[in-house]
Amino acid sequence: MHLRLPATPEAVALALDALERDPLLLQGLDARARYAVELVTEEVLMNVAMHAGLASSEPLPVGFSACREAASVVLEFVYGGQAFDPREAPPPRPAASLDDARVGGLGLVLVRRMSSAIDHAFTDGVNRLRVVVAERG
Repeated sequence: MHLRLPATPEAVALALDALERDPLLLQGLDARARYAVELVTEEVLMNVAMHAGLASSEPLPVGFSACREAASVVLEFVYGGQAFDPREAPPPRPAASLDDARVGGLGLVLVRRMSSAIDHAFTDGVNRLRVVVAERG
């Protein structure tokens, strides 16, 4: 499956819908792996929409693809903007109290936990992020 989407929050629903419509992509995956594929897709696309194109008045285009490799799903995201390797982003600092806690900021933590492998390259002004979600059998 290959899509080209605008980096907008609304495009997340299009990507998730495409995942569900592909008859072979998620078929036979256990519930945890299915959930992980959907969560990783949503979190990465939302991060691109919220952060990658801040310098542009128009949403950046994002190439999104997903394919099945045995008991894994490989997700690939290709987009412009600033170089950003999610493997190098520091984890958020814990709030000192419940009153200081803020909503959000845990997307990359979830992506790291739900993935079995993450690779990133930035070449010629383009981020290429590859995330593998494997069943844990």
